[in-house]
Amino acid sequence: MRNIPIWERATFPSRSYASGNLAIHLLRGGAALAISAIGIAAIPKIGWWVLLAAPVVLWLLRGCPACWLMGLLQTFEMSAERRRTRR
Repeated sequence: MRNIPIWERATFPSRSYASGNLAIHLLRGGAALAISAIGIAAIPKIGWWVLLAAPVVLWLLRGCPACWLMGLLQTFEMSAERRRTRR
């Protein structure tokens, strides 16, 4: 990493939740939503074993749903930045 003064590092936006492209990010969110919905629907049949799917959902969302939403906004921002720099 370059030697960047601390006051300049604080102004750089963190993109730790962004995906490589928008399609991948939406696919991860859709998969997490599907697994969550199936899990909620399966609670009466298999009980609390459904909670074993929670780590998979958290991995797909990269944390909580708010983290996924933040990543979506960062992915939008990165896509717009790439389009601007291509011109």
